[in-house]
Amino acid sequence: MEFSGNPVKGDNAHGHLKIMDMDSSGVWELLQNIQHELRLGSLETQDEAITELQNYLEEFSSIIFPSFIYPLLESVFSYHSTNILPSLLLSDEDRQVVQEGFERTLCRLKAQEEISKDLEAKLKRMFNQAKAKELRSVKEVVIALSEKVGAQGLAPLLEMDVPVEIQQDRELGRQYRALKKSLFTSKRVLPFFKTLISRMLPEQLKVEFEQIQDLFWNELNDLLQMKVVLIRTQTKEPLITRLDIETSVESVGCSNDRIEFENEVDDRMYQSCRKAVGLARAFLEQYFPEEIRNKFIQVRCRFLNPIMEYQDTSVSLAVGLKVVGDILDLEINPHLIVSGEVDDSGRIISVRHLPEKVRAADQHPDIYQIYLPEDGSYIGGNRTPIVRVSTFTEVVQQYYGPQLQQRRNVRCEMNRLRREDWSEAFSTGAFYGRKKELAQLKRWLVKDRCRLVMLLGMGGMGKSSLAAKLGEQIKSQFNYCYWRDLKNAPLAEDLLRDCILFLSDQQRTDLPEGVDSRITLFWNIYETIVVC
Repeated sequence: MEFSGNPVKGDNAHGHLKIMDMDSSGVWELLQNIQHELRLGSLETQDEAITELQNYLEEFSSIIFPSFIYPLLESVFSYHSTNILPSLLLSDEDRQVVQEGFERTLCRLKAQEEISKDLEAKLKRMFNQAKAKELRSVKEVVIALSEKVGAQGLAPLLEMDVPVEIQQDRELGRQYRALKKSLFTSKRVLPFFKTLISRMLPEQLKVEFEQIQDLFWNELNDLLQMKVVLIRTQTKEPLITRLDIETSVESVGCSNDRIEFENEVDDRMYQSCRKAVGLARAFLEQYFPEEIRNKFIQVRCRFLNPIMEYQDTSVSLAVGLKVVGDILDLEINPHLIVSGEVDDSGRIISVRHLPEKVRAADQHPDIYQIYLPEDGSYIGGNRTPIVRVSTFTEVVQQYYGPQLQQRRNVRCEMNRLRREDWSEAFSTGAFYGRKKELAQLKRWLVKDRCRLVMLLGMGGMGKSSLAAKLGEQIKSQFNYCYWRDLKNAPLAEDLLRDCILFLSDQQRTDLPEGVDSRITLFWNIYETIVVC
């Protein structure tokens, strides 16, 4: 499979990709632009980029960001005060005005950070309730959201009654009932909440929600995305962070599989993650080929910190694992870390700095388990259980466990239904006798592998019932079962077309014209036919 995509660098690092439902306000892109200027730009262009960020923050001062954003903003402004402002050609008076402006912005951001942390804690509780299926109805979801959001000054939401149309919205109710019966995945959860928000909020309250929408979606994604443990490039210290991965399969507008990062990543990390996507494809082609047949995997990745460079190849295993989960609609575990690099054969190879990474997992309150390569030299941590894995397939099977097996069972059942067409068969519920004839027919078809059997007899003797009973009893011995009643039958050419399409799983569309040509093709692909 041909592969394309590039690690995002330089001028391509901002603006061309957007992870779904993340940071609609634009502060992420502004921070990434600053990171680009800090790497390549002059002090003047750095000043322009940071000033643009400050102007944005003043213009949209009511927006509450996720709490992890505020330390980044503080570090950027501190850098400006220490390294840029003293070198600018300004009078002392103008320099003082600029400094005071940044300090006012910082003071306001510190106050907002506390609000953000409080809201995050409340939203986290609400989303955990939703994941645990504790919110019984759409109405309870709306009430919970109103209570969590309204408690921090967004009073209109708290005071809002649940609209009657929401309570009686059958489609929304149907979606939520389906959500309560299914896995907590991005493919199911995000569309529901997007629909709920769009229908729940009257126009006058949409402005209220826009103030916290970045925080809202970020907190929800905390339960829908994987965490990874990295080593910081500069300090060599461990860092546990979230990696947002969005996967889609496309059949139009693509010519190969593709992975892209919205952050600055080095080539080794990119190539390792690219291999992981290839392994995800290989796994799916082996166990779930219908999911990606004639389709291309498109992957977008984004770390939370836009001003950090990433060089850790150990995230590749998590990328491949999440791609499989996204395509199969499987639920991830946000409390479990997967750390390992994959090679071309699917083997998981050891990663660097294992002791530091395990200690970081031990100290993190939300991490309950970590997957590491089997050949790693580090034995274990004090608190966090370690699972040793050796191949990509093994990781997929262990990580997703029962839900993967359930998915395979569903696939087998769907394939069985797709490969049986009894739409016009006789009911055999009241079938009696004919044991000798059934035994003879089974021997001919199953043991002797006869390709053509004809049942002869006068009308009403039970030939069709006997054939239907036979098919019911031996269908598990054949790949396909196809029944057609030839009373009032369509044209032979059309009948052959339908049969060939069924036997080829709808793949054989280049059918020859004419009855004789189609009969020849049919005889080449069928196994056994019973005529009665």
